[in-house]
Amino acid sequence: MVAGNEETYRQRCSKMAFMYYKAWVMRQNNHQASIKFYLNVLLLQNLLIANNIKYLFWNSSITVPANYNQYLNEINHKRFPHILEKEKGYTEILESNGFRHSPFAKWGHYGEDSHEWFADFLKSYITKNKLL
Repeated sequence: MVAGNEETYRQRCSKMAFMYYKAWVMRQNNHQASIKFYLNVLLLQNLLIANNIKYLFWNSSITVPANYNQYLNEINHKRFPHILEKEKGYTEILESNGFRHSPFAKWGHYGEDSHEWFADFLKSYITKNKLL
């Protein structure tokens, strides 16, 4: 769940799921959610680096975090490119390439065809940028 994504959840979730979302964000605002996002990214990034694990992070949300340079400057942008670029996120890339939500998905997820396409997209990105 993403704080600040109320309209999307209102349209796509059941009444009970939407009530859960509202309770979840009751004491959280976009500022807090963005700080929490950065801290989670930095903690995971540092854990992976400390253990010599190669990784690639890609934004998969419709929303992007607020721009907090003091945190953003600490992120390895080679391993998390386009962090603040909504148009280069997972959902935007799929939509711009003609993929739509699966008719079988209860909460608006993309189908297997889009996941396979995106896996190839990431493989090409990883190869091109020599991330292995």
